[in-house]
Amino acid sequence: MRKSIKVFMFSFYHGKFLNMTDIFSREPLVLSKAEFPDRLLTPWLEIASTTLPGVHPGRLVEWSQARCALEVLFDSLELPTPRGKSFIGHQKILGIPDWFFSLSHTKEYAGAWAIPQKLALGMGFDIELKTREISEEIFKRMHHPDDFNMGLVSHWAVKEAVYKSLPVEIQEKVWLNSIKVKRGTFEIRGFPVRGEWKIFPHDKLIVACAARLA
Repeated sequence: MRKSIKVFMFSFYHGKFLNMTDIFSREPLVLSKAEFPDRLLTPWLEIASTTLPGVHPGRLVEWSQARCALEVLFDSLELPTPRGKSFIGHQKILGIPDWFFSLSHTKEYAGAWAIPQKLALGMGFDIELKTREISEEIFKRMHHPDDFNMGLVSHWAVKEAVYKSLPVEIQEKVWLNSIKVKRGTFEIRGFPVRGEWKIFPHDKLIVACAARLA
């Protein structure tokens, strides 16, 4: 009788083997405007209006929706609420030390992704409407000559997710065309940085996640 064989993807860093299946088995949460529960969104809108003076009202709504999505995601993971806690940079929350998070939003959708910190050194998440137009100028600013060939919006979303996975000190020194995206992996020109990425299926969005492993 033929036995079934399970195939696992492993990466090695810091003296440990990591199962990449564990990282990307945790799908991001993406919600449309109509799906945000008012009881959770309203407090975030109140926080935005008092802490972000001068920001356009539409941007305040998107900011609030992304954090509302994170609260919904954390609740599904049985983690403490992020509301009322201090955000440390763009990946960590004071009081929730064992998890990374990343947020993204458009005018119609917002979402969040979270993974245990033991699985990676950093992570990033980006959503883009499939109908978004990428200009020639933007393409030149993000394209690396050795990039894996994919659609322009997918290209942008993956690069954004990778950029978000980087520490601030590296973000300040690179632009998207410093990121070399290969099939499922990435590297940063001039830095000993590498990792993995994945695009999750969605009817209207490109949903990209990236995990930095070195």
